Amino acid sequence: MNTSHYPRTHFTICPSRKQSIKNLNFRAHCIHRRKRTSKQAKEKARRLWILKRKMLLKNLKLYTENKSIIIENEKLRKKAAFLHIENMALHSLLQINSPTQLALLPNEVEQN
Repeated sequence: MNTSHYPRTHFTICPSRKQSIKNLNFRAHCIHRRKRTSKQAKEKARRLWILKRKMLLKNLKLYTENKSIIIENEKLRKKAAFLHIENMALHSLLQINSPTQLALLPNEVEQN
């Protein structure tokens, strides 16, 4: 291996020995970094899984709450429609039985 293009240092080790030490240090650093990033990735994946699970549970809870609100709303719509029809019927009865209508009814009966 030609070491003439490498910068000289104050080490008195032969160039091939120096390179092997640097390679070992570099490899050890890479292995340590790989382990560290692997642990970080696993921790990140675990946190993401927990977050997704919480989101799914919250989504399910909101879905069931929404479904019950929709059912209650439908019941109230039917009740409102029934009350509206009943109100119209009572209003028409009030108009027929009002004092002015009652006063006109006997005159109409006498004329017929």
